[in-house]
Amino acid sequence: MQTPVALTPTPDYQFTARWKRRLGRVLTDSRWARYYFQLNIPDPKHRRMAASFISAFLPKSQPKSHKEELHRLLPILRELGSVPLEGILSSEQADEIRAYFATKECYDPFRPETKGFGDPNAAHRSCIHAYFPKADVAAAPHILELANHPLVLSTVEAYFTVKPVISDIAAWWLLSGFDAEANSHEVYVRRPEEFHRDLDDFAELKLFVYLSDVDFTAGPHAMIRTSHQWDLPKGSRILELRDPRYQARENLQLVTGPAGTAWLENSLVLHRGTIPTGKHRLMLSLTYTLLPIAVGPKKPLVQIGNSQFDPYINRVLTRT
Repeated sequence: MQTPVALTPTPDYQFTARWKRRLGRVLTDSRWARYYFQLNIPDPKHRRMAASFISAFLPKSQPKSHKEELHRLLPILRELGSVPLEGILSSEQADEIRAYFATKECYDPFRPETKGFGDPNAAHRSCIHAYFPKADVAAAPHILELANHPLVLSTVEAYFTVKPVISDIAAWWLLSGFDAEANSHEVYVRRPEEFHRDLDDFAELKLFVYLSDVDFTAGPHAMIRTSHQWDLPKGSRILELRDPRYQARENLQLVTGPAGTAWLENSLVLHRGTIPTGKHRLMLSLTYTLLPIAVGPKKPLVQIGNSQFDPYINRVLTRT
């Protein structure tokens, strides 16, 4: 009997399947139409122009607090693409959040057949990243207060010139000691000097917060300062650190610090997580955009009573 031959999908088939998938998404959720449209405008200058046009139709409010800090933070954020925010989460609060997550399970998004776990030391050896369900993240202590911290919202709104939307939330473990051979197909492992941009909306800032102590052995977040202003090769959102056309290595920054270390970062800044060599890393991200994004929650994650939080800003995460 002749051995069956495995069929590889042709490029035409893959192209058709991709567009069918995109059309299905657009027809069921209009946010995907905006998402695919903005992907076609990758260069920073035209994205800023598009953001400015959209902002003309969105609500505004004058920042009511932290005006002195804004005068210091905004120029740094605009020039370098990121800025540290000190004191917005204490080490004690970070400990409480970490203790909460120890009672929840996180999951490898690329291996749904594997079981969830709470203790990162119990992770399957093939697991690199393990994410907590978004609803569990939104319900964690101090998270909504952090997302709505006056200094954070004032900085984001001053940067956007309009009220932002908290459009996504994530918390995940980056695991040390994973099986590199089992992940040899992963770009994260195969190309350790490849950096990327996130393109979810025409204007996007992310608040990153370490929930565990991060040194150089814990896979610190790496970013290339000022790269949010760079025009990359046409159609690309990735860059190799050694690319001679850009001063990437000269502007490389590795972010280390204790639990509670926080910073705002323009999503056009080229970034990646480095590979941990000795410690696991627990990290939180909150995404601020002009409008709700396709990759964010499809419905509010948590119900709250009468709240001090702005319902426009929080409408993706909360319902009353």
